[in-house]
Amino acid sequence: MRMAPDAWLQDVGKVTQVFQKAAEANLRTPGRSGCVVDLPAKGRATLTGDLHDNYVNFMHVMKLARINYSDQYHVVFQEVIHGDTLYNGNDLSYRTLAKVAKLKMEKPGQVHQLLSNHELSQLTGDGILKDGVSVVEALHGGLQYVFGDAWLGVDEALREYIRTLPLAVRCANGMFVAHSLPSPRQRRDFDPEILKRRITDADRMGLEGSAHIMVWGRGLTQWVADELAGKWGAGDSYFATAIAKFTTMKTRRDRSSNTSAWSASSVTPISWRTSTARNDRHSASVTAARAAAGSTGRCSP
Repeated sequence: MRMAPDAWLQDVGKVTQVFQKAAEANLRTPGRSGCVVDLPAKGRATLTGDLHDNYVNFMHVMKLARINYSDQYHVVFQEVIHGDTLYNGNDLSYRTLAKVAKLKMEKPGQVHQLLSNHELSQLTGDGILKDGVSVVEALHGGLQYVFGDAWLGVDEALREYIRTLPLAVRCANGMFVAHSLPSPRQRRDFDPEILKRRITDADRMGLEGSAHIMVWGRGLTQWVADELAGKWGAGDSYFATAIAKFTTMKTRRDRSSNTSAWSASSVTPISWRTSTARNDRHSASVTAARAAAGSTGRCSP
């Protein structure tokens, strides 16, 4: 009897092994130094906004990324977990995270997931409320619902995978991709050298941890972008537009106007695929993802 394609997602041993092997692959990613991954000079990168367990968008991203077509094609994920749909109060977004981890395990040089604030919160246990629900506890509930008494082993493997995620991806043309940047009021407490080293527990915790500051950054400003561009080897115009406009695109979800902004700033377009968290906006985000297909660019100068 043939197993359903996703039946492995309910197998304790297989899910645990995928997260463990993907964690190892994160640390062995070609081009990784510290917690930044430098992509090859030639290739194509598909960048996503917050996925938040949106399976429809995940499938469209994979179709557009075409990573099976060439080993020079890359895809960058961020904020994969914590969707809006709960099952008896439980969050089953570990399944989408496990699928991304499996891709990382199979294609370590092409698939990249960035550390984001939701994954960091799942790792550290910091509470995030969505519609009055603690998403961290809801995901714990989902693991217990599926794996029963064995859920803690899966959770530890999941957390190890998150613990090894990089903070940024950098392209040879100066494009720099991160989930966010430090807010101006926390810039003084932020250590820019974090990209050159492995993230420590102190970096992840509290309001003064540099990884925490970076992924939770709000109210981004040009001067912070310009300063960090110089420190991190990103081209000024590339960096400022890539970070600021990328964040704006995620917030506004206005594909057409922000594409014009990229072109006006002479940024070599790297394909960007939008995603929304709410199920009632799936159709709009899928339409945007399809429209994005024409914007694919290269990582090379």
